Amino acid sequence: MPAKRETKKEIKEFVNARLYPYWDTPRAEAYPVEEIAPHLKSSNHEVRMAAAYLLGQTKKQAAIPHLKKALEDKEKLVRHYTVYALNRIGGPEALRLTATALADKEEMVYVAAQNFLEKAPGSKALPALAEMFGHEGWQTRKQAVELMEKIMEKLKKRRLSDRNTRAYRLVQQHLRPDDEPDLKLRAIRAAIQGKVNEKNARLYVKELRALEGSLK
Repeated sequence: MPAKRETKKEIKEFVNARLYPYWDTPRAEAYPVEEIAPHLKSSNHEVRMAAAYLLGQTKKQAAIPHLKKALEDKEKLVRHYTVYALNRIGGPEALRLTATALADKEEMVYVAAQNFLEKAPGSKALPALAEMFGHEGWQTRKQAVELMEKIMEKLKKRRLSDRNTRAYRLVQQHLRPDDEPDLKLRAIRAAIQGKVNEKNARLYVKELRALEGSLK
């Protein structure tokens, strides 16, 4: 479907009417997602940016499929606002998509993703970060591991213990500092998914290490 083209007057009206009056106010929550989402296809990046922002303000899960596509927008500002919108909405799928933004080539986008994931409530970002196992970018996988370590360090100080943190600690005690990000992500993901327990955690990590060595 070709991009929707607005006149300069329409663009100005949309941005002024939909973005600025509702900046940092809850009134956008009343907007129907289906009313805002089509503007993500605008030929003007300011309109797409405004649409992404307002989809976040709605705080509706129904906006997430539209924002998923916006993460691939050619304009970095649109992608940046999309990460912000996902953070406003929250939930497992929003966190998962935010984690994929760690691979963005623009610093303003991947740094925003890092900040939002690190500040996610409790340990809720851990499953999303663990799902970065197998991502084609080695640096992205490394970022995911480092973020998990930072989150766990903060949670340790708060003495928080829930399903995700217990799963992380279950395998973390058997990991080495020089283990590859892939090995760490795979082990942590397996633990979060309940595939590893106290009885087999050490052996599981050992087998991953042996497999990694055989692939080199």
